[in-house]
Amino acid sequence: MHLVRTEQKRQNQKMLRSVKVIGKWNIIKLKGFARMLNEVVFQEGHIVYDVGQEAQVIYIIKSGRVQMETNYEIERTNMIPIGS
Repeated sequence: MHLVRTEQKRQNQKMLRSVKVIGKWNIIKLKGFARMLNEVVFQEGHIVYDVGQEAQVIYIIKSGRVQMETNYEIERTNMIPIGS
């Protein structure tokens, strides 16, 4: 069991090195962050995060695809030029 966890930690660190915003961290920060990782597998179509939901975790995509969508309102105002 200990060997499996050690190997998983090494794989996590290697994966984190490939993430652009994390990969340049020093080894102490990287190891600390790697210890907090939990692997989660989602089924196709699963909504991971919904608009307005408070963010409590960060997801790093190890493999697969993610579709991101957002809704927004566009307010239109008619502007009439005044003057010359």
